[in-house]
Amino acid sequence: MSHYALEGLRDAGVRGITIILSDVGYERMIEYYCDGAKFDMNVTYIDQGEPKGLVHAMGLTRDCAREEAFALYLGDNLLQNWI
Repeated sequence: MSHYALEGLRDAGVRGITIILSDVGYERMIEYYCDGAKFDMNVTYIDQGEPKGLVHAMGLTRDCAREEAFALYLGDNLLQNWI
């Protein structure tokens, strides 16, 4: 699912993303996405440790997007442009 989310973000013009990771499966995510080059994106990671909810995850990103546009995109959502 997250693969499709990354492709959708890339196709919408997003070039830099931060993935919030929890204790479960983070090694596989980092191994698969690496630095994002294969998606023509720049991917960084933040370890949330134990999942503590969306507000906590957003708070962890406050230093990443200080002066840039910011959007929260949940990895299990699929959005499609129907135009």
